[in-house]
Amino acid sequence: MIFAGSLAWAVYPQGGVWQYVAQVLIFGITAAAAVAYVRLQTVPADGLARVLPRATAGLLLGWLTVAPVANVGSTGVALGISPDTLAAQAWAVAALVTVAGIAAAVLLGSYVAAGPFAVAVIWGLLGIAAAEGPRQVAVAAVCAAAVVLVALAGRALTRADRSALLVG
Repeated sequence: MIFAGSLAWAVYPQGGVWQYVAQVLIFGITAAAAVAYVRLQTVPADGLARVLPRATAGLLLGWLTVAPVANVGSTGVALGISPDTLAAQAWAVAALVTVAGIAAAVLLGSYVAAGPFAVAVIWGLLGIAAAEGPRQVAVAAVCAAAVVLVALAGRALTRADRSALLVG
């Protein structure tokens, strides 16, 4: 489900009704990745059998935590909404605050693979900040990345088994 949905999302045509189909796909893929990540939190395993699936699921879910926001923004622009309007910027900032909150909650509830999840979220947020968008959106994205980093550090300080938490 996750890989088929990802493939469909990656190759969907631009414009028209396909923009809306892409939104449905990305949210469906995110839900499936979240289920996989949660299930892998308690699966006993050792060595690479432990690390690879958990770290991969963490990276994927981390990226998919940010991707819907980026995808909705690009869809809005493709549909003719100017990113320079105050309303568009307010919605973008609100979406980034939501991403930071969701990511922090996931990190604070994680037992394993929080590091790969956080790295992917921070990478996505910094990518949004680096895009040539409004300054308010860039500042909100950097602040959201900082919240995620602080949540990861806070969770790591409360865990005895930091390697499992940070790697998988």
